[in-house]
Amino acid sequence: GPHNCTPSCIRPVPVPAMAASACPGSAAIPEAVRAKFVENGQGHVFEFVDKGLVPAGVPSVEAFVEQLSALADDLPRINKLFASTMAAAAATVDRSSSELTPVDESDVLSAASASAAERDSWRARGLAAIAAGQVAVVVLAGGQGTRLGSSLPKAAYDAGLPSGKVLIRLQAERIQRLRTLAAAVAGADPSSVHLPWYVMTSPQTHEATVACFAEHGNFGLPEEDVTLFQQGQLPSFTPEGKIMLESATSLALGPDGNGGIYRALHVNGCVADMETRGVKIVHAYAVDNLVSKVADPVFMGLCLERGVDVGNKVVPKSSPDEKVGMLCRKGGRFSVVEYSDMPAALKQERVGEGEAAPLRFRAGNICVHAYDIEFLRGPAHPDRLSEVFHVARKKIPCADPATGLTMSKAAIETENAVKLEGFIFDVFEEAERTVLLEVDRSDEFSPVKNAPAKGLSDSPDTARQMASDEARRWLEAAGATVEGEGLVELSPLVSYGGGGLEALAGA
Repeated sequence: GPHNCTPSCIRPVPVPAMAASACPGSAAIPEAVRAKFVENGQGHVFEFVDKGLVPAGVPSVEAFVEQLSALADDLPRINKLFASTMAAAAATVDRSSSELTPVDESDVLSAASASAAERDSWRARGLAAIAAGQVAVVVLAGGQGTRLGSSLPKAAYDAGLPSGKVLIRLQAERIQRLRTLAAAVAGADPSSVHLPWYVMTSPQTHEATVACFAEHGNFGLPEEDVTLFQQGQLPSFTPEGKIMLESATSLALGPDGNGGIYRALHVNGCVADMETRGVKIVHAYAVDNLVSKVADPVFMGLCLERGVDVGNKVVPKSSPDEKVGMLCRKGGRFSVVEYSDMPAALKQERVGEGEAAPLRFRAGNICVHAYDIEFLRGPAHPDRLSEVFHVARKKIPCADPATGLTMSKAAIETENAVKLEGFIFDVFEEAERTVLLEVDRSDEFSPVKNAPAKGLSDSPDTARQMASDEARRWLEAAGATVEGEGLVELSPLVSYGGGGLEALAGA
């Protein structure tokens, strides 16, 4: 369906024969489930079913019961989230920007200005940690390729490289290459090096992502080192805090934002698995970054050397209006401020006169993070996470009160829904020790977000060109000559970050 929360996207679960034969309507709702919704002030979700208003074309009552059952035990938390988030939003309408300051120069290390000896030492430390099984990787892969004109998950998107490799395959091959490099440093066999990969999907992308990994045999990675798990969902609410229905027999549900990663890692047993394996540091990144350096040993080594709770890669913002979050200090604590939350005047401030002067707030967030395992166990544990989310007011397809059918967005005149979203960086303010590594955008950040062939930035066209330019630079730096103007592609299995190309000198 065209909307994120259409019932057809919700994963069907086999229904026991008994429920299937129950008469449609109120009798099919288990009493225990009904009681939980009523107790938590959400009993209105049964209004259509209780009236016997279940029109043709809406999900079955059995499917509705599955949805309700999955949410029932979580209702107290969900209600609390709504209440605390709305209270906080009301209290901070006049949020002053006086407590926002840029990160200090001393907070930011530049990959370019670090000495070769420093970079080599970080890389060696990172590769040794990978060889010892102390590094894990988490990828955010819940997004659909809708804006790219694709019905597939973004993970399975082909950005048009000559090889036709999809995004997730390129990332798998970088992991393969790192296992080989780490094994060489440790004098071990690559098959003995474990670099576990945790792939966070959403209900909309889970089945297709599972199928993609199955079809390609986990892209050659050991089965025990690949875990696919789903991020949580939250309902949309009315402004009064009532859970919205999308139709007579379906709730309006959507992903809980990329901040859902911490809860999902815990409830799906991923953090426990990391602890069992002896993982010390976890790298997280977004699936749509074509040139992301997965488990970058330089970054991993730096974070381990500094003993930080959280590490972030940043790029200098390209312009005051570039839509990326910014690393700041908020009341002295490290914080990422979303583009839309940043006061307009602060976005424009420069250090010095004229357009050429650097922006005062310029540390752009690119969703490349590292975590100490103790930070994930502690401040990022679900019991300790903030109960204040971000409020998004949106038009959401909802049940027509007269018919129980879904009203389209076009038929809805005002923003009828409150959606709660957690951001992955909300928890960073809890970090005591952090490091920011400023990297070159052309080496590390080419997101595939916007539709191709429209001249837009952050599109497959710009990402593909960036990947090609990078491969060309790597080959030329190794002493090879690249002729012609066409696209250049280097397999990650041949080179990670431009290394291992010595044999091509003079070619």
